[in-house]
Parts: sequence; structure tokens; C-alpha cells
Amino acid sequence: MNRLDRDPEPSEPPAATNGDRRGGTEDALRRTEEECEQLTASVEQLEARLDHQARHDPLTGLPNRAVFLELLAGTLEHAAASTIAVMFLDLDNFKVVNDSLGHDAGDRLLVAVARRLEHRLRDGDVVARFGDDEFTMLCRGLTEPSEAADLAERLLATLATPFAVGGEQVFLSASIGLAIPNSADEPAELIMRDADLALYWAKQRGKARVECTSDVMRARVEERLALEQELRRALREEQFAVYYQPMVRLDGRRAVAFEALVRWNHPERGLLPPSEFLAVAEANGLVAQLGAWVITQVCRQIALWKELAVSDHDPVVSINLSARQLLHTGFVDEVAASIKEAGIASRNLCLEITESVMLEDTVSVIERLEGLRDLGIELTVDDFGTGYSSLGYLKRLPVSSVKVDCSFVNGLGRDADDSAIVAAVVSMAHALGLRVVAEGVETAEQIVELEALGCDLAQGNYFAKPQLANVVTSLLRHPLQWRRMPAA
Repeated sequence: MNRLDRDPEPSEPPAATNGDRRGGTEDALRRTEEECEQLTASVEQLEARLDHQARHDPLTGLPNRAVFLELLAGTLEHAAASTIAVMFLDLDNFKVVNDSLGHDAGDRLLVAVARRLEHRLRDGDVVARFGDDEFTMLCRGLTEPSEAADLAERLLATLATPFAVGGEQVFLSASIGLAIPNSADEPAELIMRDADLALYWAKQRGKARVECTSDVMRARVEERLALEQELRRALREEQFAVYYQPMVRLDGRRAVAFEALVRWNHPERGLLPPSEFLAVAEANGLVAQLGAWVITQVCRQIALWKELAVSDHDPVVSINLSARQLLHTGFVDEVAASIKEAGIASRNLCLEITESVMLEDTVSVIERLEGLRDLGIELTVDDFGTGYSSLGYLKRLPVSSVKVDCSFVNGLGRDADDSAIVAAVVSMAHALGLRVVAEGVETAEQIVELEALGCDLAQGNYFAKPQLANVVTSLLRHPLQWRRMPAA
């Protein structure tokens, strides 16, 4: 085979020139730079997103608590105190919305509230979500303090317009605490505390209102904080006593039951009625501990009366319950344990709830009440006619009696409207198979009318003021002395 028949030898690729090598390197560098730039942009975007998430509320998109405090501190450094105001807003009874419509609807409502607040505030003002159903507003550039109060009222009016949530109209109200710094040197935390105190005061005074912090308010709050500390000590040292007031059958003037009423033997202020401390106990979660102590003492006292055989019938004692007690998951078991420890029958105990308890959590309330009824404990609706429940609620509750509020009993014999109200309550309760107890009976004229209206029992100072257990022991042995009791 000659050379022409053989495959040609592979040719060598042309050698790269210096220019070609330089161009390839530059392309690679350019691609690397572009990739670095893209990576840097991605990292920056991620950092910005993470920073935004860390500084904003995920639900409403509003600045969060930390950002609000930063803005307030920065504003205080650069503005006159008189041109700044802080508002602390809390939605009234928002829990009812969550319980009735569900948490998804509650979230949508919070977003709608945030948008309304943003729209109503002035340019330069800031609204933040402080937590749950709480919002804070920082108002800057005010010409005078009254401008902030006017703006707060307008915000409440804005929220009063019903919201459309899930095809339903939802009506809201809110309370606002307003704080205006005394000086630019005032710490942001102190201003927030003042706004929070003002909000607390707005809630205490009926909600759906604006309250501005003041020296008087601060003094009252400081007194309240001091009272809370004293109350905690009183619970540790058991400085309380249980007093008993009889409920008398009108058809025989015989005491058949008692209401247990707690009193505080304050070491400096003397004997304090519940109106002096129960609100503080309720607000700070101490009422459940106090209520548990009262139930234990009452069960022991019933056992003692049974042992002494002071009456020919077993005494029944009523105890007022708070919403906090009733909503506690272990409450029914705790009551059962107190009854068992004392060795008394469940029928000797009657527990009283107010209509306003139904605002808390209807399903849980009814479950607890049914659990108590299953134990054999009687249940009563206290202060009937002054709360929020309807006849429908009353039909659903496993109660055996209602107590007509003293505000209606006071006018018997003088006010035709009060007589008509009591007559209607008696008629309705009897139609449902319930007994009726009239509270706050003070005069013989009231007794005459209550008998005419068919009321079953009466309770009040006309028969006896609340007494200590040893006095009641004597009265149980001598029932005809009820009307001759001195004031406690």
C-alpha cells in the first residue's frame, strides 16, 4: 500500500495565540464576577427579608414592638416632648370574636383594624402591632396635646364602623391609653408604661374610651400595685375571714341557706369588704387562689354545723364564682376534692355565677357547670337582669335558681318599673322551674311586695347583715332571732 492509500495523519490544532488566551480568561472572570454579583444580591435580598421579618409583625405587616420602641427613643432625641404623643390601643372583648367566629376570622379582623388605623393616622405618624390585639401609635409634630386626644377619639370612631369578616358584620370597640412625655429626657419605657396605665384605667372605667395619663392616675395605679403586694401577702398569711348572710324563705321566715362573703382582715386598714380588693385579685389572677381558699373554708364549716347538729336541716351555703375560677380546667375536680375532704354532701354547696361569665367562653363555661351539676351541686345566676345573657342562655345553663339584683329590689313599693321587672323575672323563672331569691332586702315594705309577687326567698340586712360563723351557729339554734341581729 502506497502512501496515498493510508489515512492522513491527524493535524495538530493551531496553537492559541496570546490574544486568545487573554480573551478566554477575561470571559471566565466576567462570568465569575456576574455570579458573585448575583450571589451578593441574593444574600442582600435574603438579609433584607429576614430583617423585615424580624422588625415587622408577620400578620399585619406593621412594625413590631422592638421597632416601635426604637422609633420612640429616636424621636425623643430630636423632638420637643410637647410635640409627641404615644397611644396604646386594645380591642375590647376581642376574645369573643375568636371564640364565636374562629381564629382565622380573628386574624382577618386584626389585619382590617391595622389598615383602618394606618389610613386614619396623619402623615408621619406610626402604628405598630404590640402584641395580640394591642396596637401602639406614635404621633409626631403635634401643635398642642389636645390634638392627640382628638385624634384618639377619631380612631375609636373609625373602629366603631362594623367590619365585614367571612360574610358577617362584626362590631368592635377599643380602649386607648394616651401618654404625652413630660420632657425629652423621659425614657421610652417610662412613656410606654404611662400609656399602658392610661389604657388600664380606660378599661376599668367602662372601655370604649380614651384616658390620658396624669399624676392622679399614677398615684392610683401605685396604690393598686401596693395593694396587690399586700394581697399576695394576705393570701400567704390567710388574713381573710368568711362571713355568712342568711337567705330566708318568705313563706315561713326560716333561714334555709346562706351566702358566703369573704372579708379581708387588713393589718392596718381593718376589715375590708370585697369591693376594696376583689377587682385587684381578679386583674392579677389571684382570685382563683382566694376562691379556692373560700370553698375549702366553707366546706369545713358546713361539716362543723352538721356535726354540731345546729339545725334540723342541712345548711346550704352559696359561694360566688369568678370567670377565672370557672374556666380553670381542673376546677370541677378541685371542688369535688374539697367536698370529699370535708365529708359533706354536694347538695350542701351552691355556686353562684354572674351573667357576664357567659361572655368569656360559652362552651367551656357550660361544660364546667354541667360537671358541677353532675356532682350534685346547686347552681345560681347572681345579679340577674344586669348582665348580658339572654333567656336563651338561661335555658341552656344547668341552674336551679336566679337572684334578682338589689338595684331592682330597692325600688319595690316606690317604683312601678322595678315592680314590673321583678314580677317578670319571678314569672319567667317559675315557668322554667327555677327559684327566685331577692337580694338587698332592707325594708318590711319590700318584703310585703316580694310576697305578693310570689318570690321564694329573700336576702338582705332586713334579716341580718353578714356574720361570722360562730354567730350564725347561735342563730341556727335560735332562728327567731334573725330580725333582732345587730349590725356586723
